[in-house]
Amino acid sequence: MRIKELILLTNNITGTKNFYSTKLGLEPVEERADFISYRTGSTLLTFRLSAIDSPIYHIAFNIPHNKITEALLWCEKNRMHLIPYSGSDLIDFPNWNAKSIYFTDNGGNILEFISRYDLKNAVSKPFGPEHLLCVSEAGIVVDDVPAFAKQFTEKFEVPYYEKQKPEPNFTVLGDAEGLLIVVPEKRKWFPTSVISRKFPVQITFEQAGKDFVFQTHTSTSEGNSGFI
Repeated sequence: MRIKELILLTNNITGTKNFYSTKLGLEPVEERADFISYRTGSTLLTFRLSAIDSPIYHIAFNIPHNKITEALLWCEKNRMHLIPYSGSDLIDFPNWNAKSIYFTDNGGNILEFISRYDLKNAVSKPFGPEHLLCVSEAGIVVDDVPAFAKQFTEKFEVPYYEKQKPEPNFTVLGDAEGLLIVVPEKRKWFPTSVISRKFPVQITFEQAGKDFVFQTHTSTSEGNSGFI
């Protein structure tokens, strides 16, 4: 699965621009008073202004598999707010054959740089913003994780991630190029104490040569997720 566009909400377009343009070093490809878009490798990442209170998401960016240590030094140099786990800023996922760095943006979104060694995408140039290859993970918060996963896989033919056993409170759909991290409400986003909540998100993705659009939404009274 390839995530081609990801649309998230923000309460602060100016702060979002300052972070993604200044801290991450990305150039906006389109912006207005109520939204801003960035090209992160093969994914268009868009933030839309919203009055919904404090929307917080989890997203991960694939980076070249030989650049995770350089990426950590780059994050330290750019004074990212790193999120350690067990005393380390570099987190190993042996079951996924990957290593990650976690940090937050201006709005509290939980961002991740991840090197997936199965992808064999090494580069020689020093690490920089151009090495954000794509958005490879998007967190989705739902009422019933197993039911959502079953419906999603049947509708879009997206497989369960082969490296992660499905669980009632944590299921991963897709492959190393693009994953949905599906969790229920009130689960802590790894590796933080931030509680997962439902916020609108729209994902355009490619699966088996076809493009699809998936969207969750939140009503004014309660959170709901659904297909469009």
